Amino acid sequence: MMIRVRYDWGPNGAGRFLQLVDMGFFTNMTFFRVPPLQSNPIAQFGVSPLRSVRSKLLSLPSLLDDSPSVPCKKGYFGFGGSGANSRTHHMWVARETFSRIHPSLGQAVWEVPFAEMISGLDVLDRIHGVGDMKPWGDGPDTGRMLSDPTFETEFPGEYLRRNFPAVDWFLGCTHL
Repeated sequence: MMIRVRYDWGPNGAGRFLQLVDMGFFTNMTFFRVPPLQSNPIAQFGVSPLRSVRSKLLSLPSLLDDSPSVPCKKGYFGFGGSGANSRTHHMWVARETFSRIHPSLGQAVWEVPFAEMISGLDVLDRIHGVGDMKPWGDGPDTGRMLSDPTFETEFPGEYLRRNFPAVDWFLGCTHL
C-alpha cells in the first residue's frame, strides 16, 4: 500500500509518523486490534518488537492534539488516544468511513487523521480480524506480546503464533 502524509490535516500527527518511519518503528508491526467492523472500523497497530526502537519511544512526549479538519474515511490513518493530548505511537487505519459505523466516531481531537491511502485500499478488506482489545474483546494482549521473548527474535513470537496464527503485520515503511 502507499499512503500520502497530510500535514494540512494533522501537522503534529504527520510529523510524528515521519519521525517513527525514520527510526524504523514499522519493521514487523502487527495489527493488535481489529474488532468486528460493525462495532469499530479501525485496525490498530503500534507495538514494536524491536527493543532498540521501544527504548527510543520512551523519550518521545505525547503529541499535542491537532484540530479536526476532515472526516475519517476508509483508508485514513490516525493515532490512537484516550483523551486530550494523549496520542503517542499507537496508530490506526480506518477500514471503513467512520460515519457509516457510528456518527460520533472521528469527532474527538485525538481522532484526527494525518494520512490517506492512495493505493492498495483493497488491503484493508483483507486484514484478519483478531478481535478487539480488552475490555471490549479478546484480541491480542500487548503486554503479553511485549513479555514474549520470541516477539523480537522469532517474530511474530510464540504468543501471537499460538493464539492469533492469522495475525497480519507490516514488513516495514519507507519514504519515497
